[in-house]
Amino acid sequence: MFMKKKILFVIPSLKIGGIENALINMLEHFDYEKFDVYVFVFHYDEAQVSRVDKRVHILKGGSLLNIVAMTMNDARAKGMGTALIRAVLAVLCKALGSKSVFSVIYLFERKIKDMDIAVSYSNNVNTNSTYYGSNLFVLKKVKAPRKLAWLHVDYDAMEMDNDINNCEYRTFDGVVAVSDAVKDAFLKCNPEMKDKTYTVYNVLPKAFNSGFVAAIEKNKQTIVTVGRLDPNKNQLQCLEIAKKLVADGIDFKWYLVGDGQQRIEVEEKIIRKRLEGIVEVTGYTLDVNKYLSGADIFVSTSLSESYGMSVVEAQAMGLPVVVKSYPAAKEIVDGTNGILVEDYEEMYQQIKMLLTDKDKYEELKKNTKVLQKDEESMKALYEMIGNI
Repeated sequence: MFMKKKILFVIPSLKIGGIENALINMLEHFDYEKFDVYVFVFHYDEAQVSRVDKRVHILKGGSLLNIVAMTMNDARAKGMGTALIRAVLAVLCKALGSKSVFSVIYLFERKIKDMDIAVSYSNNVNTNSTYYGSNLFVLKKVKAPRKLAWLHVDYDAMEMDNDINNCEYRTFDGVVAVSDAVKDAFLKCNPEMKDKTYTVYNVLPKAFNSGFVAAIEKNKQTIVTVGRLDPNKNQLQCLEIAKKLVADGIDFKWYLVGDGQQRIEVEEKIIRKRLEGIVEVTGYTLDVNKYLSGADIFVSTSLSESYGMSVVEAQAMGLPVVVKSYPAAKEIVDGTNGILVEDYEEMYQQIKMLLTDKDKYEELKKNTKVLQKDEESMKALYEMIGNI
């Protein structure tokens, strides 16, 4: 009788975000005839968990692990007691190091046994913050003959090259990078892992390009940029480009879809540059696709990305994309299915061309496509699992 393999994915939470969406999308494509799939979440939230394929078994952490994996906003919503515990844990992580704090928290967690494969699906953000711990959990609290770690960030750019991270990754049977660029950056710091590091691209949701109702009124040309409002995503450059386009007499609307630490700064600069009604910050949204489905152009100003899933989603919608170059971008945009630029002056010129030259716009739109196929990514995943 054929026995399904049990595979466990460990992740701090299932909030809306790039890593979380990547896991949820992949679970839609999984072969449940061959695998029993489990997901262990530190912080359990019913609304977040409801997004996961119903065939997945959800496991949740204990009280302390649940609190440490909350955002401060989530903790405050639970009450002052929860917020105080979360704040103390954050201070301890900063003072003592995340590994020490999480090691104590894990003393109160039951060990997970009888798995064939255990996967740490989230990488540490900082070794002195609460955004930590899935690698350590898999290594210390899960019993499985094969253990893998997913890597979603540029190891060098995110300053992950330290003794704690390197020691953890070198302990795994395999490391899975979401792009060749991520793989190369990791191997520069951990060359001895060459034969144990693989590339598996992220996948789109199964029913991605259907049934979306646009949130954009189509009375003018529209541009969309998606991402957290932070220095790495660099949406402030959108305002500089928008100001030039206005000076050129071009009528357009630019939506910045997202929220983050720079939101106040971005909104203040919109007012100072007299871009009200031209550039709009939408804030956090569960449904980015309602903006993509009504747009004419997608623009990415990011300084670095592990892969660039929002660019891929725009391409899947048939949107011409203009992308500031970073290592992984070349795995998404090949020069025919989108425009890759080296600097923001070139980005301005290319956006202006797309807004003013209908023939060139239609030619690029016709050639827009996703380079990496979902079925090929899943095949690579299964082959990798079989080789470990």
